[in-house]
Amino acid sequence: MLQSHSAPNGSGLMRPSPARPRRSATEPSTPAGEPGPRRASARLERRKAQTRAAILEAASALFDEQGYESTSVLHIAERADTGVGTVYGYFRSKEALLDEVLRQRVAAAVGAYMGGLAGSAGYLERIMDALALFAEFIAANRSILLATFQLSTRRGLEPDEVPAHWLYVALREMLQAGIEAGEIREVPADATARTIIGVHLMGLLGIAVFRERAGDDALPAELREMVRVLLER
Repeated sequence: MLQSHSAPNGSGLMRPSPARPRRSATEPSTPAGEPGPRRASARLERRKAQTRAAILEAASALFDEQGYESTSVLHIAERADTGVGTVYGYFRSKEALLDEVLRQRVAAAVGAYMGGLAGSAGYLERIMDALALFAEFIAANRSILLATFQLSTRRGLEPDEVPAHWLYVALREMLQAGIEAGEIREVPADATARTIIGVHLMGLLGIAVFRERAGDDALPAELREMVRVLLER
């Protein structure tokens, strides 16, 4: 049986209780002090970014420590303290992880390159400094670069995906500007830039005719001296 919500008044008659105000349709349903949908969404995005960063950090470290081929997605998931399914939720394959690790390292190298050229005087010296930085980049990322080149023979790479494309563009522009300024010998800028980059990559990665000199600390300076002789007027 339903109970009445009325209360007796002075005459003994039942007095209806005051009605509770209804909440407006526009009034927020979230209690004060609790995070709203936007705050919850921002927190979720931060967690996702942290997970992605942890996966990349784990992959980067393992590629350096044990090589790309010897590293599995399971190894990466364990190092990142997450699940294999989570890794695939952020990166479609181990190759995609390699691409992103290399992209981040190239971005850091470009930043160092731009900062390193600030004090260079003359186009020839800028080229020498750029090649010295390139040699440092290759030495620091040798295992990842070798894996990238091995994969590129199977899948191919777009021109702007080649790890040294940034330096090729900069080198070609410096060659052209140096030739126009009369500081550098007249050479075909595009072919010369490609040749310099290709020889440095093969030499410092120990590929083809440079296999016997892989890891030779004297080779970077020798290659730069060869470039200087080629370009100096």
